[in-house]
Amino acid sequence: SGGAKCRLKADSSLISIANSATPQVPLAGIQTDGHASATFTVTISDETGARRASASTTLTLAEAEVDTVDVQLVSRSLDRLAYSGGSSLAGAYLSWKVDGPGVTEAEQVVIGASSGSAASAANPIPDDAVPMGWVGNQFILDLTRPSALIPGATYAVTLTSTGGGQGSLSFRIGLPPSGGACAVSPAAGTALTDPFRLECGGWTAEELPMKYSFGVSRGTTFNADAAVWTPASSSSQFVAYLDAGSYHICAQIFDAAGYVALGEQSHVDVAALVPTRTNETVGSDDDLVLDAIQGVMAGFFRLGQTSQLLQVSGSVLDGLQSAPAATARRMLLSSSAYRMRTRLLMSSQLGQVAADGSNMSPSTSSSVIGSVSLLTQTPEEVS
Repeated sequence: SGGAKCRLKADSSLISIANSATPQVPLAGIQTDGHASATFTVTISDETGARRASASTTLTLAEAEVDTVDVQLVSRSLDRLAYSGGSSLAGAYLSWKVDGPGVTEAEQVVIGASSGSAASAANPIPDDAVPMGWVGNQFILDLTRPSALIPGATYAVTLTSTGGGQGSLSFRIGLPPSGGACAVSPAAGTALTDPFRLECGGWTAEELPMKYSFGVSRGTTFNADAAVWTPASSSSQFVAYLDAGSYHICAQIFDAAGYVALGEQSHVDVAALVPTRTNETVGSDDDLVLDAIQGVMAGFFRLGQTSQLLQVSGSVLDGLQSAPAATARRMLLSSSAYRMRTRLLMSSQLGQVAADGSNMSPSTSSSVIGSVSLLTQTPEEVS
């Protein structure tokens, strides 16, 4: 209304607006002469009135009756938003736009109201981010495509009709968990005997609760795709026992909306287990190392700690699959006979886990089955 107050009726009395979240305001009789629009503002406050927030929306005023435009959110995920809309006016031409921080109407694809032609300005939302286009009764916004949309900001999706009507819904780009750190201790230890504790703290999220998943990757850099990940849980710490080698350990932090943050990587060096022999020791060094592997895995199995058991088996399996002469990460005493015995031991232990199957998530079950499958394939020791 150009800044002028438009709350007076023709008889100079004030308009009565209900104190509710969804008031209805009759425009008939309002003094709107000479004004092309009317702006409505809502203010929300706490009981004391000390904390206040407000939002406004502007409606275009027209002499003729406008059609009714309806907008509905069909589906929403972290990757995309899908909307549908329609008009009460048959044959109305419909166009969409997105308004908000970093995205102004002048920068949008401008739809010709009469001809339906489109002229593109410096568009902050590229065409591949709107696979259904900007016209019609369907609108999809692909949030995985690069655009000017800002995490943490709120935007309005508006459908406009040639009948003069408009409909709008808002959405917010969420923020992943932030502000925390993750660290591992110790930075070096001995295979199968020294526990490596990864602990995360200080993380905050908009959508609670948070969950944590921990990954271990063998090598000089962290490989998220090759890492063995634990199922997401509410525990912010994890203890891993590892075979000899060089590893990077990392955590993923999830919020309730599905947004994820990746913690910093921690490097650990694991020295090979050198069996301690006495006059009473029975068996070869190979036997002692296998006993250590079996003892760790059996202990985790009895405690129902499937995630820890998978981490141990994953690191040992990595060692088996590494070329024996390729790097310093070769297993201790990695003779063909020892490697075959290790395969049989791990296949038996993981087979028990798969058969038990209790309290396992689908992803954990998949990891167990995958490990057993790798172990039971024809190994190079007998090829």
